[in-house]
Formats: sequence, C-alpha cells, structure tokens
Amino acid sequence: MSTRLREAVSALASDPSRAEAICRAIIAAAPDDRDARLVFVEALRRKGDLDAAMTEIAPLAESDANWFAAQRLLGLVLGGRGEHARAAQALSRAATLNSAHAYVWRELADELRATGDTARSGAAYLNHIHMATVDPRLAQASQALKEGQAAQARAIVEPYLAQSPTDPVALSMLAEIEAREDHPFEAEQLLRSIIDLVPDYLPARHNLSQLLMGLGKYGEALAIARYLVVRDPNNVGARKLLAAALGLVGEYASAADIYRRLLAEDASRASIWMALGHTMKTLGNAPEAIDAYRKAIALEPGLGEAYWSL
Repeated sequence: MSTRLREAVSALASDPSRAEAICRAIIAAAPDDRDARLVFVEALRRKGDLDAAMTEIAPLAESDANWFAAQRLLGLVLGGRGEHARAAQALSRAATLNSAHAYVWRELADELRATGDTARSGAAYLNHIHMATVDPRLAQASQALKEGQAAQARAIVEPYLAQSPTDPVALSMLAEIEAREDHPFEAEQLLRSIIDLVPDYLPARHNLSQLLMGLGKYGEALAIARYLVVRDPNNVGARKLLAAALGLVGEYASAADIYRRLLAEDASRASIWMALGHTMKTLGNAPEAIDAYRKAIALEPGLGEAYWSL
C-alpha cells in the first residue's frame, strides 16, 4: 500500500471527503489500482453518497466473485441503501470467502435480521462471537474489566456500540459494566437484548440467570438454569448454576444431589465442597456440613468463607 493510500485510509473515519479526494488522484494516475478503488468506495459510503458508491462497487464485485473485500463492501453499500436481501447475499458470499473475518458475520447477521430471517441471523451473530479475532478496543475494554476499571471499560465500549449497536460481544461487556456499577435492571435489559439477537449464545443466558437470582426472580432464574443443563448436560458451570437456583427455591435436597455428583466427578473443587456444606447446614445435617467445609479448606486454605461457615 502506497503512502498516499495509507493517508486516505487514515482519513476515512474523520474526513471521508479528504479520503475521497486522495483516492481520486491515485486512480487518475493508476486506474487499475484495486485497493485505491475500494477505499474510494468506502469514502463515498461514509459520506452517505450511496448511489455513487453503488455505481463504483457493482462492477468491481462483478469482475471478481472471489474478491472478499469487494463482496463485503457491496453488501455494506446495499445494506445502507435498504436493499437488505441483496446485501445479505453479498455478505454471505464474503463470509464464505473469508469465514475467519469476525465483522463480516456481524454485518451479515444485521442484514439477515432486517429481512426477518432471525434463525440465520442468530447463527451469524454466534459465528461473530466465536471468531478468534477481537477488535483491539474490545480487548482493551476486557482488560479494564479484569482490572476492576468499569468506568474505563464503559468509556471504550459505549462509543464502540454507537458505531456497532448490535455487536453481542460489546453488549455483553456493557451488561457486565452495568452490573458492576449496581445497575442490575439495565444489565438485565442488555442481556435480554443479546438473547433476542443470538438465542443460542448460552453465556448470556447464564449471566441473566445469575442476575435474576440477585434480583429475587428465582422462578425465571431456575427455568433458565434448567434450560442450560438440558442444552449442555456436562457443563459444570450450568450444573452449579442449577444447584444454586434450586437452593434459592428451597429444593435443597436436589441441589445437594447435584453438588455430590459434581464432586464424584472431581473432588478437587473447593467451591463446590463449600456449596455442599452450605446446603447440608440448611438441611440440618451438621456432620456432613462440617466435613464439606473441612475438605474445602484443605483444598483452598485461603477460602475465608469456608472458615467462617465452619
């Protein structure tokens, strides 16, 4: 990529007119510069001149059906023009050409959703979530959350969502931020919106169930936990969630059975020994509760809650 074209790419976000002008000059000197023509189309699209962008991108996409960037850009331009079915077709071709590209799956999902095809839309959103590539901004926000800097993460995630309001990964982060900042109802609505977008994104359902427990909505929390175990019977996290939900509705014996099965599979889980101890204490079985707490402490000597409970 030439220095001038890099300059045009850098100008796209803040000054697309300048990017357009630079590309026009490059194309005048080198009409066959495919990269410059793509950046030119993107500059027109960002300016909102979608008719001109369509005039430019259509022949480029038609000239090479295996050109991922052209197929993707054709889909974006068509989507901007409200031609969602055609946009979905172009973006589907692009996703087939480069299935490891995270953003094309989200863009395809948006267009499929606009056509009313929620099943394929949900699958495309799920592909977007599962892609290994992560936007550097979201990676930075994730690190801020790990460090307990919710406000810093919000400052990154909210502008990102202003540009990509249907990104499930960013929406999940914002839900976590809202929960950490003691805005549970906002977090609940965000999680429900993610599930609406991506019904098969099970981590969002797990997080919603946990949140609903905190809000005292035990019945729905239990129903979600049961669903998660049905979907993934061997998932330890889902089974622990179900046991916790059962305890909240008074089904302590059923919760204890789950904890015992988990410990039979792996007796090195200190947190589950402690949870079993809590459950047995509630059931009035002091000897088993004491034994469970002692095993938790032996496995994790720094587990203060187990000492306190014992």
